[in-house]
Amino acid sequence: AMAAVLGFLRAEGDAYALVMAEAGRLSADWAVDAMRAPYRRAVAALPRPLRMRAALALATRVNRRGFSATRTVVKVRRGVARVEMRDSIFCQARAAQAQPLCGYHASLIAQVLARFDLPADVIIDSCLASGAPACVMTVTLRGSEP
Repeated sequence: AMAAVLGFLRAEGDAYALVMAEAGRLSADWAVDAMRAPYRRAVAALPRPLRMRAALALATRVNRRGFSATRTVVKVRRGVARVEMRDSIFCQARAAQAQPLCGYHASLIAQVLARFDLPADVIIDSCLASGAPACVMTVTLRGSEP
């Protein structure tokens, strides 16, 4: 049923990207706000590299809770993360798409990181919906070195 709703929304053109980006931001805010306050404060107090890993782990959990078939692998090195997702419900399409459909994931990741004072650029490198074997994003922290 959810795949049908997403397919219908994709037919709306630019509105799809806007709705998915906002949904990602709202999901991130909800997930961070739902954390127990002591844990949230502990994560916020971590050094940048550990905070980044903890924030990315939270984003991964949100994706997994939303669609249990989603498989995410995160590799972090020197403040840059490679996030690979397989079987995302947002990126499943009947036909190859001209534009990536990973906007929800990119927005979710960026917002979770921002909530922990880690502004980042999230670039979609490849998308399952565009014919790639997986959705791959590069996440680069802005600002000082980690």
